[in-house]
Amino acid sequence: MARHAQRRKEQIQPSEFDPGFSAQEAEIARIVVGVPDKPEDWDGILRVTLANLYGETLFMSQRIGFLNHRAQSIEKAVKGQKLLDGAKVDRRYINNLSGGQPITLLQCVKISEVCNRLSRHQDAAMRALVASSGVFCVIPSNSIIASIYWASRADIAAFRRHVGLTQKELGRLAFGKTGYSDGLFDRLESGAKGKNGKRFDYRVSKFTADRVWFTMFAVWHHFPSKQTDEYVSFPAQELFFEMRKNIGRGQGDRSIALPFDHGNQDRPVSAKDGEDIVERVSRLALEKGEPPVVACKFEP
Repeated sequence: MARHAQRRKEQIQPSEFDPGFSAQEAEIARIVVGVPDKPEDWDGILRVTLANLYGETLFMSQRIGFLNHRAQSIEKAVKGQKLLDGAKVDRRYINNLSGGQPITLLQCVKISEVCNRLSRHQDAAMRALVASSGVFCVIPSNSIIASIYWASRADIAAFRRHVGLTQKELGRLAFGKTGYSDGLFDRLESGAKGKNGKRFDYRVSKFTADRVWFTMFAVWHHFPSKQTDEYVSFPAQELFFEMRKNIGRGQGDRSIALPFDHGNQDRPVSAKDGEDIVERVSRLALEKGEPPVVACKFEP
């Protein structure tokens, strides 16, 4: 089913979901952050995006570390018990997920379903595979981050050049001084270099898209001299981060998830985060000779 999703060329419409995918919607709603609990509440864009990207390695978590030393045992148990009607769960995917690396949505759902079934197994030895200190280690609700927002390299770079800031400056405005702030915008604008010299665009979480977009909006707001040309009004977030399948793709799979340690965010922007961004932007604007303006405010 995953190969079918990866190779299919045309855009999948909501009414054309594979039956296997539709049967897993409830678990997707439970484990993926930002997906409404009831599949009937999913909007059309989200539904089509998940259907198109469920076979892509764009789904990751920093809350599944408890599975790190259980992958081999779980893989063997699945092979012996046929917990998913013969479906296989490869320990490599369990290790990747528990280590914060991206896997496919289909693999996330399989791992989650296996853990759920092991936790309810009649054999105590099987239940023990996903138990720790009397607590079953199933995939927590709202623990999988979907890095499905394609970062438009050209549009992000064009705005940064328009306002005259360096990649390092804009990164520190967004995140302060962190291990990834200085290089974040270089990655968003340059992408990642893969095998054979191919360039891959990054996809990020909604939380990352929100934070970067608000930082750029705050810069636009506090730099009145830059509110010119195509930036007389500030563009919507969709110009810089778009939830579509085919953008950023060329020969083969040409987009990858931005790693957590490179700045991909797994929590929403808080009011305090917004205040800190505005304070940093306002201070820099005054240093660069911009007139004082009423501070903007982040609204979740």
